[in-house]
Amino acid sequence: MIFVLIIFSIQYSVFSLNMALKPAQIISNIRANYNTIAKEWDISRFRPSEVKVLFLKNAKPGMVVGDIGCGNGIIIPELLKRKIKKYYGLDISNKLIAIAKNKYLNEVKKNKVEFKVGNALKLPYPKNKFDIIFSLATMHHLPSEKNHLKFLQEINKVLKPGGKAVIFNWNLFNPVIRNRFESKGMVTPVKEKGYDERDVYIGWRASPDREAFRFIHIFAPEEIKKLAKKVGFKKIKTEYYSQLGKKEKNGEELVTTFIK
Repeated sequence: MIFVLIIFSIQYSVFSLNMALKPAQIISNIRANYNTIAKEWDISRFRPSEVKVLFLKNAKPGMVVGDIGCGNGIIIPELLKRKIKKYYGLDISNKLIAIAKNKYLNEVKKNKVEFKVGNALKLPYPKNKFDIIFSLATMHHLPSEKNHLKFLQEINKVLKPGGKAVIFNWNLFNPVIRNRFESKGMVTPVKEKGYDERDVYIGWRASPDREAFRFIHIFAPEEIKKLAKKVGFKKIKTEYYSQLGKKEKNGEELVTTFIK
């Protein structure tokens, strides 16, 4: 797939400083940045988009559901409508988890919902626990192929045999989503540091007094397929969708589904 290099506005000094960080530092910064913007992020995320609702229909009555990178638990109401057995949400941001716990206090008390602060690269769940796992806009925050592979290996570990995973990643080559998130810059190739032209930082614009740059890797469909095959997943499918839930060439969301 041929990508067009997209130039965004940012001061090069900030841009180069950020991209000099090692993968472990980038992941640490993700936690810090989401803690910084947690309140504003929660206000801006009050219901899942149509495309997410479309894929949440994969959750069936009686299923045990995992949500990796759950944020404020935005998908919980839709899942509970589908009479799932229990929901488990995990996020790297302790402040977002605190917001989610407060928001779904009754569901937590009823043991229908459980939240944990944790790292997607080391999931705190036993093997073969989940019937289905959703991870919506989380994998793309991880730098390096090594971490992308580890992310999928962890999902594979905690899925039941025959279980399904649904992974959403932003497609920042789509002009609509690019403008929405006001991307602050695309890294020039620095392959010796483990990055390439599809590694970028996205600025947070809802909090003018709070600076937060989130690392994003722009995945290609074949790239995710190759990773999933390495892990051993079956029936791997990647497609672009619009936020309205329509299949669309170069759509805003790259959606990947696979079976263990």
